[in-house]
Amino acid sequence: MNIVNEIDIKSPSLLKVKFGDLLLPTDLDYAFNNTFKKEHVRLVTDGKDSYEHIIRKTHWYSTSEKCVSHSRLMEGLINGSMVILMYQSHLNRKISDLCKDIESSFSGHYADAHIFISGDNCKQSFPLHADQSHNLIIQVSGSQQVFVEQLGLIKLQSGDVLFIPQGYMHQVLTEGRRVSVSIPFICTKRDHEFEINTRSTDKASKIVFSNSKVLK
Repeated sequence: MNIVNEIDIKSPSLLKVKFGDLLLPTDLDYAFNNTFKKEHVRLVTDGKDSYEHIIRKTHWYSTSEKCVSHSRLMEGLINGSMVILMYQSHLNRKISDLCKDIESSFSGHYADAHIFISGDNCKQSFPLHADQSHNLIIQVSGSQQVFVEQLGLIKLQSGDVLFIPQGYMHQVLTEGRRVSVSIPFICTKRDHEFEINTRSTDKASKIVFSNSKVLK
Protein backbone atom coordinates (compact mmCIF):
# COMPACT_ATOMS: atom_id res chain seq x y z
CA MET A 1 0.00 0.00 0.00
CA ASN A 2 1.61 3.22 -1.15
CA ILE A 3 -0.51 6.34 -0.93
CA VAL A 4 2.20 8.54 -2.41
CA ASN A 5 2.18 6.66 -5.72
CA GLU A 6 -1.46 7.61 -6.27
CA ILE A 7 -0.96 11.35 -5.83
CA ASP A 8 -1.04 13.58 -8.88
CA ILE A 9 0.23 16.79 -7.34
CA LYS A 10 -1.64 18.91 -9.91
CA SER A 11 -5.11 17.40 -9.49
CA PRO A 12 -7.45 16.78 -6.54
CA SER A 13 -8.56 13.19 -6.19
CA LEU A 14 -10.20 10.63 -3.93
CA LEU A 15 -7.51 7.95 -3.82
CA LYS A 16 -8.33 4.31 -4.49
CA VAL A 17 -6.22 3.10 -1.59
CA LYS A 18 -7.78 2.74 1.86
CA PHE A 19 -5.78 3.56 4.98
CA GLY A 20 -6.94 1.77 8.13
CA ASP A 21 -5.61 1.89 11.68
CA LEU A 22 -3.68 5.12 11.17
CA LEU A 23 -4.57 6.07 14.73
CA LEU A 24 -5.19 3.60 17.52
CA PRO A 25 -7.43 4.63 20.44
CA THR A 26 -4.31 4.76 22.63
CA ASP A 27 -2.62 7.16 20.16
CA LEU A 28 -5.60 9.47 20.15
CA ASP A 29 -5.91 9.34 23.93
CA TYR A 30 -2.24 10.22 24.33
CA ALA A 31 -2.41 13.10 21.83
CA PHE A 32 -5.57 14.55 23.35
CA ASN A 33 -4.31 14.39 26.92
CA ASN A 34 -0.73 15.54 26.34
CA THR A 35 -0.62 17.87 23.35
CA PHE A 36 -1.84 20.94 25.23
CA LYS A 37 1.24 20.75 27.45
CA LYS A 38 3.85 21.03 24.73
CA GLU A 39 2.47 21.70 21.26
CA HIS A 40 -0.26 23.72 19.55
CA VAL A 41 -3.97 23.25 20.11
CA ARG A 42 -6.64 25.05 18.07
CA LEU A 43 -10.20 25.27 19.29
CA VAL A 44 -12.50 26.18 16.40
CA THR A 45 -15.98 27.56 17.06
CA ASP A 46 -18.37 28.72 14.33
CA GLY A 47 -15.61 28.40 11.76
CA LYS A 48 -13.20 30.66 13.65
CA ASP A 49 -10.22 29.99 15.90
CA SER A 50 -10.64 30.76 19.57
CA TYR A 51 -7.19 32.29 19.70
CA GLU A 52 -7.23 32.78 23.45
CA HIS A 53 -7.09 29.00 23.77
CA ILE A 54 -4.15 28.41 21.45
CA ILE A 55 -1.26 26.74 23.20
CA ARG A 56 2.16 27.89 22.12
CA LYS A 57 5.26 25.78 22.59
CA THR A 58 7.71 27.59 24.84
CA HIS A 59 11.50 27.55 24.95
CA TRP A 60 13.08 25.11 27.36
CA TYR A 61 14.26 27.95 29.57
CA SER A 62 10.83 29.57 29.85
CA THR A 63 8.54 28.89 32.80
CA SER A 64 5.57 30.82 31.37
CA GLU A 65 3.14 29.10 29.06
CA LYS A 66 -0.37 29.67 27.79
CA CYS A 67 -2.43 26.74 28.95
CA VAL A 68 -5.85 25.31 28.27
CA SER A 69 -7.33 22.72 30.57
CA HIS A 70 -8.46 19.29 29.45
CA SER A 71 -11.95 20.17 30.71
CA ARG A 72 -12.03 23.22 28.41
CA LEU A 73 -11.33 21.05 25.38
CA MET A 74 -14.01 18.55 26.42
CA GLU A 75 -16.47 21.40 26.98
CA GLY A 76 -15.71 22.69 23.49
CA LEU A 77 -16.34 19.29 21.89
CA ILE A 78 -19.63 18.86 23.76
CA ASN A 79 -20.80 22.35 22.73
CA GLY A 80 -20.07 21.87 19.04
CA SER A 81 -16.52 23.16 18.67
CA MET A 82 -13.75 21.37 16.81
CA VAL A 83 -10.35 20.58 18.33
CA ILE A 84 -7.21 20.48 16.20
CA LEU A 85 -4.09 18.86 17.65
CA MET A 86 -1.23 20.15 15.56
CA TYR A 87 2.26 18.87 14.74
CA GLN A 88 1.64 15.18 15.37
CA SER A 89 3.99 13.71 12.75
CA HIS A 90 5.86 11.72 15.41
CA LEU A 91 2.80 10.46 17.29
CA ASN A 92 3.17 6.93 15.91
CA ARG A 93 5.18 4.98 13.34
CA LYS A 94 2.54 4.96 10.59
CA ILE A 95 2.09 8.74 10.59
CA SER A 96 5.83 9.32 10.82
CA ASP A 97 6.56 6.93 7.92
CA LEU A 98 3.85 8.51 5.76
CA CYS A 99 5.28 12.00 6.29
CA LYS A 100 8.76 10.71 5.46
CA ASP A 101 7.46 9.01 2.28
CA ILE A 102 5.89 12.27 1.14
CA GLU A 103 9.08 14.23 1.80
CA SER A 104 11.23 11.70 -0.06
CA SER A 105 8.81 11.45 -3.02
CA PHE A 106 8.31 15.21 -3.46
CA SER A 107 11.73 16.82 -3.35
CA GLY A 108 11.97 20.05 -1.39
CA HIS A 109 8.70 19.52 0.50
CA TYR A 110 8.11 19.39 4.25
CA ALA A 111 5.21 17.35 5.71
CA ASP A 112 3.53 17.32 9.11
CA ALA A 113 0.29 15.96 10.58
CA HIS A 114 -2.68 17.56 12.34
CA ILE A 115 -5.52 15.67 14.04
CA PHE A 116 -9.07 17.03 13.70
CA ILE A 117 -11.63 15.97 16.32
CA SER A 118 -15.30 16.91 16.52
CA GLY A 119 -18.14 15.72 18.74
CA ASP A 120 -21.78 14.83 18.14
CA ASN A 121 -22.95 18.46 18.06
CA CYS A 122 -20.31 19.78 15.64
CA LYS A 123 -21.75 20.92 12.31
CA GLN A 124 -19.29 23.61 11.34
CA SER A 125 -15.79 23.98 10.02
CA PHE A 126 -13.66 26.63 8.38
CA PRO A 127 -15.26 28.69 5.59
CA LEU A 128 -14.48 27.96 1.95
CA HIS A 129 -10.75 28.57 1.49
CA ALA A 130 -7.56 27.58 -0.32
CA ASP A 131 -4.36 26.50 1.44
CA GLN A 132 -0.77 27.33 0.60
CA SER A 133 0.13 23.67 1.12
CA HIS A 134 -0.93 20.47 -0.57
CA ASN A 135 -3.17 18.47 1.74
CA LEU A 136 -3.79 14.79 2.30
CA ILE A 137 -6.93 14.10 4.36
CA ILE A 138 -7.30 10.65 5.91
CA GLN A 139 -10.62 9.78 7.54
CA VAL A 140 -9.91 7.83 10.74
CA SER A 141 -13.43 7.44 12.14
CA GLY A 142 -16.91 8.80 11.53
CA SER A 143 -17.66 10.60 8.28
CA GLN A 144 -17.51 14.07 6.78
CA GLN A 145 -18.37 15.79 3.54
CA VAL A 146 -15.70 17.77 1.74
CA PHE A 147 -16.33 20.18 -1.09
CA VAL A 148 -13.31 20.38 -3.39
CA GLU A 149 -13.08 22.62 -6.42
CA GLN A 150 -13.22 20.52 -9.59
CA LEU A 151 -14.42 17.39 -7.75
CA GLY A 152 -17.58 18.76 -6.12
CA LEU A 153 -18.91 17.32 -2.87
CA ILE A 154 -17.37 14.09 -1.61
CA LYS A 155 -18.35 12.02 1.42
CA LEU A 156 -15.42 10.52 3.30
CA GLN A 157 -15.89 7.35 5.33
CA SER A 158 -13.41 5.64 7.65
CA GLY A 159 -10.24 4.74 5.72
CA ASP A 160 -10.86 7.11 2.80
CA VAL A 161 -7.98 9.28 1.58
CA LEU A 162 -8.51 12.60 -0.23
CA PHE A 163 -5.77 14.67 -1.87
CA ILE A 164 -6.23 18.44 -2.35
CA PRO A 165 -3.49 20.33 -4.21
CA GLN A 166 -2.24 23.70 -3.04
CA GLY A 167 -4.47 26.56 -4.21
CA TYR A 168 -7.70 24.59 -4.68
CA MET A 169 -10.80 25.92 -2.95
CA HIS A 170 -12.28 23.49 -0.44
CA GLN A 171 -14.46 23.25 2.66
CA VAL A 172 -15.14 20.48 5.15
CA LEU A 173 -18.77 20.00 6.12
CA THR A 174 -18.78 18.06 9.38
CA GLU A 175 -21.45 15.53 10.30
CA GLY A 176 -20.97 15.26 14.03
CA ARG A 177 -18.47 12.94 15.70
CA ARG A 178 -15.38 12.26 13.59
CA VAL A 179 -11.60 12.01 13.69
CA SER A 180 -9.46 12.77 10.67
CA VAL A 181 -5.79 13.39 10.02
CA SER A 182 -4.65 16.18 7.73
CA ILE A 183 -1.13 15.97 6.33
CA PRO A 184 -0.13 19.29 4.77
CA PHE A 185 3.06 19.34 2.75
CA ILE A 186 4.58 22.44 1.24
CA CYS A 187 7.61 23.28 -0.87
CA THR A 188 10.31 24.89 1.24
CA LYS A 189 12.28 26.31 -1.69
CA ARG A 190 12.65 30.09 -1.67
CA ASP A 191 11.42 30.48 -5.22
CA HIS A 192 8.14 28.70 -4.43
CA GLU A 193 5.11 30.95 -4.88
CA PHE A 194 1.54 30.38 -3.79
CA GLU A 195 -0.75 30.40 -6.83
CA ILE A 196 -4.48 30.49 -6.17
CA ASN A 197 -6.51 28.46 -8.62
CA THR A 198 -8.18 30.77 -11.13
CA ARG A 199 -11.71 29.49 -10.59
CA SER A 200 -14.20 31.91 -9.06
CA THR A 201 -14.59 31.74 -5.28
CA ASP A 202 -18.18 32.98 -5.58
CA LYS A 203 -19.00 30.20 -8.01
CA ALA A 204 -17.45 27.62 -5.70
CA SER A 205 -19.44 29.00 -2.74
CA LYS A 206 -22.70 28.55 -4.63
CA ILE A 207 -21.77 24.94 -5.43
CA VAL A 208 -21.08 24.21 -1.76
CA PHE A 209 -24.37 25.75 -0.70
CA SER A 210 -26.49 23.92 -3.27
CA ASN A 211 -24.86 20.54 -2.71
CA SER A 212 -24.99 20.76 1.07
CA LYS A 213 -28.73 21.48 0.90
CA VAL A 214 -29.28 18.40 -1.26
CA LEU A 215 -27.44 16.13 1.16
CA LYS A 216 -29.22 17.32 4.31
